[in-house]
Amino acid sequence: MKVKEVMSNDYIKVNGESPLSELLGKLKQVGRVNALIYEREEFYGILDKRLLLNSKPQIATKIKNFSMHVPLLSPEDDLTECAHYFIATNSSILPVAEKGKIVGVLPLDYVISQTRWMNMAKKKVESITHQDIVSVKPNERLGNVLNKLKNSGSDRVLLEDDFGIVGTVTISDLLDFLIKPVNNERRGNIGRMWSAQFDPTEGYAEDIPINFFSRKIDAIKIDPSATCLEAAKKILKNKINSVIVEKNGKAVYLISKLDLLNEMVKKEDVIKFTIIGLNETHIDDYEKEYIHNLCKKNSEKVSRTMANVYDIIIHIKEYKKSNSSKGKYSVHVKIIAPTKIIATDHSSDWDLARAIHKAFSDIMHRIEHKINKNYDIFVA
Repeated sequence: MKVKEVMSNDYIKVNGESPLSELLGKLKQVGRVNALIYEREEFYGILDKRLLLNSKPQIATKIKNFSMHVPLLSPEDDLTECAHYFIATNSSILPVAEKGKIVGVLPLDYVISQTRWMNMAKKKVESITHQDIVSVKPNERLGNVLNKLKNSGSDRVLLEDDFGIVGTVTISDLLDFLIKPVNNERRGNIGRMWSAQFDPTEGYAEDIPINFFSRKIDAIKIDPSATCLEAAKKILKNKINSVIVEKNGKAVYLISKLDLLNEMVKKEDVIKFTIIGLNETHIDDYEKEYIHNLCKKNSEKVSRTMANVYDIIIHIKEYKKSNSSKGKYSVHVKIIAPTKIIATDHSSDWDLARAIHKAFSDIMHRIEHKINKNYDIFVA
């Protein structure tokens, strides 16, 4: 699937020379923590929310001081391959550009939604790479917690007392608190001080107990025996970045969007594909090797996009009027997976490589049609 098929035009655009207060106001209106930053009408970067928290900026600071430079995607880029860019930047959106101009954004959540079609969909969360728990006491001070988050690379801390887990705090929780106005529950002295300004020169900010920002964790726990697909569904449904893996009432580690992305881009040791009829063609050994590698490359792409593929069968047939004439090639591709078989119509061409490209293009279109058809069901 290509980026252009799923990219969104719904994003926040801000001037990098404007004060931070302007950005926070826009984020507050739509309940988001990401934006595209421009300077002199040219794309400059995206908001780095971790930098925003770590540096505890004054409201008058320029927005561009909290930006992160990221690669520009092309509308023609393969959606699965974009996972590498999200891993490298740890961003929730990436800009899509055409002829040097931003034409939309690709949200990370859509890439995560492809979990259902990946080979890793049925893997247990206990079998994949994961993040260690960052645990603190409920009365731990905000300044110490921010340092722990920065050093760990995690987006979440768990609050534990002598009786177990009592809550969780994420970077987004802290940003939400920063950008929302004081309400009835926050009109105490601490609430007024905190919401007035996130200023590193004021001693009270770093001394606020972390449990002031805590929330319950019932909706964001999962069992180690759950699948990656179940973890992805829970993450998307609850609009969170990670789930807590709990065993015997104790949190043992986190499974995050980044962990799922890393599992997505892992390549299988063996790509299952079978070529029928290649040795019966009249092409030489060098061309046969090229065709074999071409089929392998396309089969890898199918395996990355669709989960649990048993076999990919490529049937090649050459039609010749006489021994002296050049033959026309017919290629038929069949994907065999649990409970389903997807096959192309016969693709034909005078050039065998071109016929193979046509056949795999058709099979990918059929697979992507199923992904689009089931996306709403997946995130519901």
